[in-house]
Amino acid sequence: LVEMTKSALFFIFAIIPWSVVAQFPEGSVCLLEDPKNQCGSFCLSVLKPLLDHIAKHQDQWSISDALGLNETQTKLDRIEALQVSFEKTISATIPPQDMQAKLDRMANQQEILVSNANETLNKLEGIISQSLGAKLDRMESQQTLWQQKLIEEIAEKNALNTQLKVLQEKLSNLQNATESKNIPPNFQKIANRFFYIERSIKLNWFAASDTCRRMGGQLAIIENEEERMALAAKANPAASWLDIHNLANKLEYRSSATGTLASFIKWGINQPNVSNEDCVALDAGEMHDYSCASTLFFICQ
Repeated sequence: LVEMTKSALFFIFAIIPWSVVAQFPEGSVCLLEDPKNQCGSFCLSVLKPLLDHIAKHQDQWSISDALGLNETQTKLDRIEALQVSFEKTISATIPPQDMQAKLDRMANQQEILVSNANETLNKLEGIISQSLGAKLDRMESQQTLWQQKLIEEIAEKNALNTQLKVLQEKLSNLQNATESKNIPPNFQKIANRFFYIERSIKLNWFAASDTCRRMGGQLAIIENEEERMALAAKANPAASWLDIHNLANKLEYRSSATGTLASFIKWGINQPNVSNEDCVALDAGEMHDYSCASTLFFICQ
C-alpha cells in the first residue's frame, strides 16, 4: 500500500506542473518580480487540495496496514501455539525413545506375522496337495475297479444273451416239432401260423365253419397285416370265408369260435355295403361282407 502511495504522489507531482502550464497561457503564469517567493506560494495554493486529501487519508491507510499486519501476526501466533502444544502433548505422552522402540517392536511383530502366515500357507499347501493326491489315487483305484466290474458284467450279459438265444432256438424247434405233430393234414405254415385253403369246394358260411371244426381247426381269423398279405398271396383269387360276422349285432364283427371282437379288419372299397350281408370273406386280398348263405371257398386255421 505504501509503495502504491509513493507511485501516486510521483505521478501527481509529474502531471500537476504540466496541467498548470496548460491552463494558464503564457503571460498569465509566473510573471513575477520575486519568482522564488511568489511562485512557491502559487504552486502551494494549487497543490493544497491534493495535499490535504493525502494528509486526510494517510492515517487511515497506516491504520489499515497495521490492522492487517496485526491480524496476520495473530493467526501465525495461534498456529505456532497449536504446534507447540501438539509437540508437547506428543512428547509428554510418548517419549521419542519409547516411540522408536514401539515402532521397532511393531516392525518385528509384522515380520513375525508375515513369516507365520507364509509358514501356515506352506503347510496348508502341503496338506491340501497330499490330501488331493490321496483322493485322486483312491478315485483312480475305484474307477479301475468299476471298469473291471463293468467289463465283467458286459461279458456276463453277453454270455446270458448267447444262452438265451440258444434256449429260444431250442424252444422254437420244440414248438415247431410239437405243432407239426398236432397240425391236421393239408395245413401249411403261412406267415407264423398254419392254415388250410380250400380250392375246390364252395360252401355257405355255416357249413364252411362246421367243416373247419371237423378238420380239427376253425374258420381263419386274420390277426395282422403280415398274415393278410401272406394269405392273399396264397388264397384263391375268388372270395374265401373267414371267421368274422355281425349276426348278433350289426355294429360289431366278432369271431364265432371265440365270441370276441375281430382284432384286425381291412375292408375293401365301399365295404361293408349291404345291411343283410352279415358274414365276411377275403376277396382279392381285402375283406368284403356277403350274405352268409352265399357259397364260397373258405380258409381254416
